[in-house]
Amino acid sequence: MLRHGLQEMHGSVIYLPRPRRDHPDPSRIGERYEQFRSAA
Repeated sequence: MLRHGLQEMHGSVIYLPRPRRDHPDPSRIGERYEQFRSAA
């Protein structure tokens, strides 16, 4: 998963949806990242 799901995306541009209501919640992104880091 890491190699094919994440590492292949390195350097790619991520496009956000146009409506701001559909943008990811920055606080949730931080929470998920911390969960990801602690799973190692």
